[in-house]
Formats: sequence, structure tokens, C-alpha cells
Amino acid sequence: MGGLASGDGGEVGTNHGQHGGGCTGQATGGLVPRARFVAARDEWTWSLPVPYQPGGGEHDGYLDWPQDFKRIPIPLNGTWLFHWDKPGWMPGWMLRIYPYDRHLDIPAITAEYVMPIGAILVGGAVMLLVLFKLGWASTMRDALIAIFTGFILTYFALTIIGAAFRGRGQELVPPTHVPNLEEDPTIMREHVPPWSHHLLIDSTTGTQA
Repeated sequence: MGGLASGDGGEVGTNHGQHGGGCTGQATGGLVPRARFVAARDEWTWSLPVPYQPGGGEHDGYLDWPQDFKRIPIPLNGTWLFHWDKPGWMPGWMLRIYPYDRHLDIPAITAEYVMPIGAILVGGAVMLLVLFKLGWASTMRDALIAIFTGFILTYFALTIIGAAFRGRGQELVPPTHVPNLEEDPTIMREHVPPWSHHLLIDSTTGTQA
């Protein structure tokens, strides 16, 4: 989950080079919408002078994006306002959903959830408005058919792009530069997980399962 973070360390931004007494910002990224979404999390920066900054850590008098928004504590997480030890009596599955020492990563939530979902909703609303103005969608049935048609066309387009125009790391490449799985099988996995080096052994026979 990209919007949740856990741990003891914290970050406070000190972009003094951008502190000009007001709000400043810059954005970079490719022409691909996904790159612009990620830029909101990793590359966009702005700073706003504030008279007071809550929370612990160093306060420089400025509210910086994204540094000051990466560790927003969740209420009753056991490490903010009210403190208590990690509940060891909880079973493992409950500890996974219990937000002990969890924090919200607002830049990640913005880039990975708010902006993509917002783009989908705004795009659909614009499409319906245009169809309504043209007189092609005058009833609820027409609107539902338009939305479903847009979904099918988008799914078809993304399927073609994903199969014929994607390289390493899902980068957009020409069809002639798409990696060949048979010639380069390492593209199946960028990073080998640690558990892949372990073997399953039958405890009764001592043989590999």
C-alpha cells in the first residue's frame, strides 16, 4: 500500500533554496500521464511559510512538499499523542491491519490514488457533458452505454499498448524495441525475491517437495 508508511524515522523538509517568502513550485516529467502522477510524489516541490508547525522534529518555519507530508501520523497509532507498546497479544493477521506506528504518505496517496482516479472521473464527466451538448446522450440509458463503451475502448487500447509498446519497467517503446522473453529471460523479474532461494523439504522423507 503506497500511502501507508511505518517506522521510527521521520523527514522534515528544509528546502531553503526555494524559500522565497511565498509558495514556489516546479514540475518535471515525461509526456506519459503516469510519469506526471509520479512527479507529483517525487519531483514536484513547493514551500509555504507558516507561523506554526505541529509535530516533533526540526521546524524551519516552512511547509515543504513533499518532505513535510510523507509522515502524517494516523490517530491512535500508538506512537502519536497517546503512546503504548506494540500489542504482542494480537495474532499476525490482526497486526497487519492494526495501524501501529503507521503514517500516511500524502504525496504517495496523491500520485497513486487521487490523481489517477480523479483523471478517470473528470474524463468521464467531460465525455458525458460533450455527448449531452451534442444531443447524443439524453437519457440515463444513453449515459450508461457511453460509459461502458468508453471503458471497453480504453481497455482495448491499454491491452494493445501493454502488449506491443512496453519495455523494461513498463516504459513506452516502439514495437521493434519490445524485449524478447526467449532471448532475454531475465526480464521476467527485475529483482529475485529472497524466498526464491529457499527449498521446500518434506519433513517426513527429508526430500525436496
